[in-house]
Amino acid sequence: MALAKASRDFPPGVIKSESEWVRADAGMTNRAILVTRSTSPSPTRSHLSVGIAPVSLNYEIFNHFPSSERPLIMSVQHRISSWLASISAPGVAEAPCPIEARPRKRVRQEARSNVDGLTRVASPFNDARESGALIHLSTPSVSASSPPNFPQQHRLAMSSSPSKRRRDEDLEDSYSVASSSSYYPSSSRHPGPSRSSPTKQIRHAGLQRTGFRQASFEFDPQPPSLQSLCQSLRLIHYGDGILPTRLKTEFADIKLPGFFFHDDPNTAARRYPDRSFVRSLLSQANECDLDGKGESSWNMDVHARILAWLLEDDSTDDACLGSEYCTTAGLLREYKPNGAPSKMIDFCLAIRPRRSEDQDIIDDIRSQRPGDSINHTDWGSLSKYPIAISIETKRHGEQYDAALLQIATWHSAQWRSLRWGRQEEVDRLLTVEFLSGLIVQGHDWQFVPSILGKDAVSKVVRPPLQIGDTRTETGILKLFPSLQELKQDAEKRFWPAFKVDVLINGTPC
Repeated sequence: MALAKASRDFPPGVIKSESEWVRADAGMTNRAILVTRSTSPSPTRSHLSVGIAPVSLNYEIFNHFPSSERPLIMSVQHRISSWLASISAPGVAEAPCPIEARPRKRVRQEARSNVDGLTRVASPFNDARESGALIHLSTPSVSASSPPNFPQQHRLAMSSSPSKRRRDEDLEDSYSVASSSSYYPSSSRHPGPSRSSPTKQIRHAGLQRTGFRQASFEFDPQPPSLQSLCQSLRLIHYGDGILPTRLKTEFADIKLPGFFFHDDPNTAARRYPDRSFVRSLLSQANECDLDGKGESSWNMDVHARILAWLLEDDSTDDACLGSEYCTTAGLLREYKPNGAPSKMIDFCLAIRPRRSEDQDIIDDIRSQRPGDSINHTDWGSLSKYPIAISIETKRHGEQYDAALLQIATWHSAQWRSLRWGRQEEVDRLLTVEFLSGLIVQGHDWQFVPSILGKDAVSKVVRPPLQIGDTRTETGILKLFPSLQELKQDAEKRFWPAFKVDVLINGTPC
């Protein structure tokens, strides 16, 4: 028996022993390995314990080590055995095998000779070949030590990208997008999501009757109700009379222009956050941005607080909005576009009827609809409360096309839900004229509505309208009036139109 040694500094697949360098199987990783080599009475037969067989300890040599070092040796042997048991590697090649040609930082030595049928390589490490010191082993990398059933996408996300996420939540976010089904059918030339970017999926969705198309705020016709709402949102974003004059003193230190302040019925009807709340939101959003926090941190620390403040006012008599955090909500099969991505949206603002008779009608109708749901998803309470505003969030500066794809696909399914069971589906107009959507990228909040074309295909209207941000106090002061406009539109326009289209004219199939 002879004790063989290897170091993390050795070339991958090469093991240094007392008498030669052994070319191991190409599947071995660049890690230190403790090996025992036994030679049979026949000079032509030998066995190398590495990679597959459990690593055995040579107690004859082990007893020569000082007692103070024996616990370390036992620990190393145990770690190697555990590591080898967790991976599935092929057997060691016993025939000569050339070292694979790939770039290395260290200089390759070309001189080679053959001893006992095994490859011997001249190496700068040969000088240390006769050293009797035990070399410490490094912990195997994630890619090498992951259990066999660990998803391959996760291994790639953790080990291959130089810009990999530092947080588990970011890994989850990236994996959920990467694993989404593509708009391309399985029989097409584009077999999977890895080959179809969100931009390509958006383009392809425009060719599908169950997909969606794109329209322009400037050049495409829009219903009057959408034009009126967008005009109000633009004026708020310009800062035109968004604050009452009584707040001049409270916000004097940020030097707002004079036209920000005006007293009229609009400013009198709005609510305004306390300065302390504005500063708190600003601080939390800045922390999420500078610390590179993931989407879920932005959702909980910033976006959810804004929505909670917005929905504190429930003075409407007929119905009020409620917020649902629904990142796992999926589309019902009956409404889902062909090949649509599986990850949809993050928040929904849904109508909660105040009158019990309205809720009774909803419950009766949804019992006859797909999934026993009044909406295009059967997720939780969204099965009984009509969705008025859908919100998709991303980290700051990240994946706008993916967000647009998700909100547009979601709206496309929602239009089919609104038209479910109707006769003369294409020709008969709906009372609901547009669907409200928001894309939130870190600080920035953008309004992205969808309208229904004459051919009953959804159209997402672009470019998105900026309605405020959490980057500055001024941006926050614009955001809250804009959200109140959207809330009022949902309660005063969408809800009455929904009742006509679904609760009155909807015909169960």
